[in-house]
Amino acid sequence: MRYGIDGTLLDNNVVRYTRQIEAVKNARGVPLSHRHFHNVTVLLASYQSDTIARQKDFSRQEWNLRSLLSKRNRVFAFYHDDGTPTDAVLTPVGSISGTDCLRIDNPEEGRGEYTSQRTMRFVVTGTYPVGDPRGALVDFKETLTFQGDGAPPWEDECMFLGTVVRMVYLPKSRCFAFQSGSATGYLDYPKFGGPHGAPVSFWPQWYKSELSRYTLGDAVGDGDTLTNYPLSWSYTHARWGTPFTGIPHQWK
Repeated sequence: MRYGIDGTLLDNNVVRYTRQIEAVKNARGVPLSHRHFHNVTVLLASYQSDTIARQKDFSRQEWNLRSLLSKRNRVFAFYHDDGTPTDAVLTPVGSISGTDCLRIDNPEEGRGEYTSQRTMRFVVTGTYPVGDPRGALVDFKETLTFQGDGAPPWEDECMFLGTVVRMVYLPKSRCFAFQSGSATGYLDYPKFGGPHGAPVSFWPQWYKSELSRYTLGDAVGDGDTLTNYPLSWSYTHARWGTPFTGIPHQWK
């Protein structure tokens, strides 16, 4: 079995290969993408008969391999001995993160290293979306806070000679409801249907639009692509006499 980078097969023998796939999930445990890893250990081959020439050949091959792996967005693939590719391919096409080498090292020291063989180990990776997750929720939180019960407002007033008199100023009081929350979209900001993509107000008739606040934060990157787009919102509602009731939006 052999390994290839950008279609060029390495002149080596693969002694160990494992493929690992990790799910990138949102806060509810739903996969949004899969991160693939190729863990490859190879023995560099040399056809030089002279010891010094063979050592120089190994050094040259190691440098070439390190140079290839240092560049992002290569096509990494595993091949059968006859040169036909397997299904183990990491390509930048369709990848969220691009492809990259995470680590390259020499797992063996001694035992003929640089004399009869040179052992190299590297890990390459790429992340690929599950379906079309653009704008899918990574996380979501919303809170409703209520203030006031609509009862007549009153104050105890201290009168002349220290007499305290309770004064009722109005037949009813104002009630408030504060709707606030935050959400993070995958590959794009969430789209809930309200202004700036935020959820709509629960009580549009008493929604005080001049007090609304929206915050679109900086997106977080994963390799070549921005993945997590944060959005937050805060609404104020007010009316006289009747308290607000309700429950926040539930993430389903």
